[in-house]
Amino acid sequence: GGDVLDDLSQAIDDLRAQQTGYPSLDLGLKPHQLVARVPFLSQLPEEHNAGLPQSSTRVVFPGEHIVHAGAHDQAMYFISTGSVEVLAGDQRFLLGSGDFFGEIALLFDRPRTAEVVALGYCNLLVLHTSAFRAFLDEVPEVRKIMESVAAERLEQDEL
Repeated sequence: GGDVLDDLSQAIDDLRAQQTGYPSLDLGLKPHQLVARVPFLSQLPEEHNAGLPQSSTRVVFPGEHIVHAGAHDQAMYFISTGSVEVLAGDQRFLLGSGDFFGEIALLFDRPRTAEVVALGYCNLLVLHTSAFRAFLDEVPEVRKIMESVAAERLEQDEL
């Protein structure tokens, strides 16, 4: 009857009034957690990862273009989870958890040399130019790794 409907309607209104907003969404994209998933970064002493909190995080979706060849982006990316396809000229490379990309443009201050497309959902740690340069100045071992990988990639790109 009408009394039951009124009581139920009042109960629903009371519950709605108690709601303070939407529940928080936690995707687990805290930089220090993503760093722990990148092998060569996680092996560094904790004090060397101090510059990485300046980084940000990004979720990308399957098929999303992360990097466009010729663009002048100002960031490099570490793949925490997921995989991407790198299209450099006629060559295709797959990168996955623990790999990185975008370092060539930042190291050599030049446009992007490849397209990068997400193959699935990816959690990325994004290191912008200023944080990237500060991190490399602070940790020369990482600079050597980045320069070695960049040189190898550029060499493959020329084949």
